Amino acid sequence: MKTDEELAHSLQRGDQKACTELYERYVRPIYRFALAKTSNQAAAEDLTHDVFIRMIDRISTFRGNSFKSWLYTIARNIITDYWRESYRAPTVPLEDFLGFHSDPPDIFAEPDDDRASKEAAVRSLLARLPQNYSAILELRFLKDYTLQQAADELRITLTNAKVLQHRALKKASSLLTNAQ
Repeated sequence: MKTDEELAHSLQRGDQKACTELYERYVRPIYRFALAKTSNQAAAEDLTHDVFIRMIDRISTFRGNSFKSWLYTIARNIITDYWRESYRAPTVPLEDFLGFHSDPPDIFAEPDDDRASKEAAVRSLLARLPQNYSAILELRFLKDYTLQQAADELRITLTNAKVLQHRALKKASSLLTNAQ
């Protein structure tokens, strides 16, 4: 019986039987590992599949150390990517977040009372936020600054601007939820 490392080297040379053998040896342990990390059977199955696809794609990077450690490193990286992606918050335009849509201004139209009331509601919300929160939201969404421009204007780092914006939106959401 060949060792994992011998099979990996055979796979590097294109031996499909070595791939099948490695798959049969590790599919259950990798699945159990993914299931333990996700507590989701469907996700664990998908992640296990992804691990073996990446194993085949990256077999040329295997250098003869412990194949098992190398394979579990792939699995750990794929599971980390899975969790990172699942926690990534979707970005939503401020108009959608606040529940209204703004149309481009028509310079020939009479002032819209409804638009004025919505603008007043936004200004009222910004006034209830801490000064640094309202400043970042005003720059980003009312003045259309990029994050970098807003950071420069507020004299903070880009990372701090991102954190500040996130916290400001979270606080604004909380205020809106409590007001309803």
